[in-house]
Amino acid sequence: MTQIPIKKETIDKIDQQNKIANPGKASIREITDKLYFDYGMDEAPEALYSEMIPGGYVSVTRNPNHYDSKISIEVLFNTVMKNKETIKQIFG
Repeated sequence: MTQIPIKKETIDKIDQQNKIANPGKASIREITDKLYFDYGMDEAPEALYSEMIPGGYVSVTRNPNHYDSKISIEVLFNTVMKNKETIKQIFG
């Protein structure tokens, strides 16, 4: 899975367009404020979802400290599909 760096200005522009087109939906910024995408050698034990990638794992955890992370749409989708009720609680 290739990660493409996205400039903050681009994310902010997409977020603004998303809020106008889809009121009530979470923006990229809101998603990464609540979920942390951790790319490392090991699975995070507290992960909502984790999958093996070349060179290690990507794990999705709650993000109470609002750390910045690079979102993976595919991994986000898999996280939501596996944890529908938990995701509803996090974003509810």
